[in-house]
Amino acid sequence: MLERGIAYRKRSRVKLVPEVPTVLATEQVVNGCCWRHEDTLVEPKDIEQWFLRITKYANELLETLHQLEGGWPERVLTMQRNWIGKSRGTRIRFAVDGLTGRVDRSVYDARGYDLWGVSSDPWRPSIHY
Repeated sequence: MLERGIAYRKRSRVKLVPEVPTVLATEQVVNGCCWRHEDTLVEPKDIEQWFLRITKYANELLETLHQLEGGWPERVLTMQRNWIGKSRGTRIRFAVDGLTGRVDRSVYDARGYDLWGVSSDPWRPSIHY
């Protein structure tokens, strides 16, 4: 996996439970505490860790996840879906006229209906209905 570029290492922030010690998924943190130990605070920490490039296999992973239904708790299946992280959306390009001339900016949005009020000024939407 390392030779094929599927596995790689980098520093990244985790949600650490120092008393256990373990790290948690976002879904396992409830009100800043561990979901199993409700009075144990979770701390952010940057650590060197291994990652897998799963985006190439996201469709296959999501399509076969149903095979675990009934054997795994639903909350764990939800965590797996979130971990795989497949989202559908669109890339939108904006031409922005600024002090240094015209600049193109590109963004990804999974919910295009949010774009109705896009603006460089958060207090003044540039598109009106």
